[in-house]
Amino acid sequence: MENFASAWANFVDSYKNDNPLMLTFYVPFALMTGTYILFGGALLLIDIIHKPDIIYSTKVQPARVLRVEKTIYNPSLLKFAGLLLLNFTITLPACIVLSHPFYSYVGNAIGYGDFGWIISRELPNLWHVLAIIVWAAASNEVLFFYSHWLLHHRLLYPWIHKIHHEAKAPIGLAAVYAHPLEVVVGNFFATTFALYVPGAHLLLVYVFAVVGIVITVAHHSGYSVLDARHHDFHHSHNIGNYGTMGIMDWLHGTSKAYHNYLKRKKM
Repeated sequence: MENFASAWANFVDSYKNDNPLMLTFYVPFALMTGTYILFGGALLLIDIIHKPDIIYSTKVQPARVLRVEKTIYNPSLLKFAGLLLLNFTITLPACIVLSHPFYSYVGNAIGYGDFGWIISRELPNLWHVLAIIVWAAASNEVLFFYSHWLLHHRLLYPWIHKIHHEAKAPIGLAAVYAHPLEVVVGNFFATTFALYVPGAHLLLVYVFAVVGIVITVAHHSGYSVLDARHHDFHHSHNIGNYGTMGIMDWLHGTSKAYHNYLKRKKM
């Protein structure tokens, strides 16, 4: 731990004053993009070679695979790749850059500095870590649920969220296959708000950047062993299961169709 603490202190000292964008933009973006490509790519390989069996055998919709041409279950490979490229080269970088003024204002207003994050060479203490975990999980569940539920409103769905639901049998990489406005509101804002407002330590921002991508890719993977059955039902049936943890769905009764479906499968 001492070696890590020393390495972290040196890392912060190297960029905090001379190149703060390295800490607050380039590293978070690299972590998100790298995790998405590596984890999503690994799951895509499993989809293709059907190995290892311990994972592939849990695929919820094994016959409905992504193909070069468009199918009733998925968009064409060209459209799929093009929208992912747009969101990772333009939408997400723009989100990070353009959100800084707002979150900097919020951060300064509550006493956490220019970026709203605690950029310290010291490691966060245990209580800070636990507090951020609880806050981030709870706020993300609430914000993602309501933004996702709103995107299913009949006046918004055809223009924005319908694109994401072209993937009726999603794969891990489909997590960011979405209209840019959905990426901004439903994905980026719902996640980053949880980390900016309470003044999260920069190291926790990095950790949550990775964890957030891993969770959303896993939920779109179609593998029940990765806890994807809940969200896979949402894609295949286009109803209910709007949250990430199921708490808000339970409170609002929006997971009834899913639980009825599971009961019918057991009969």
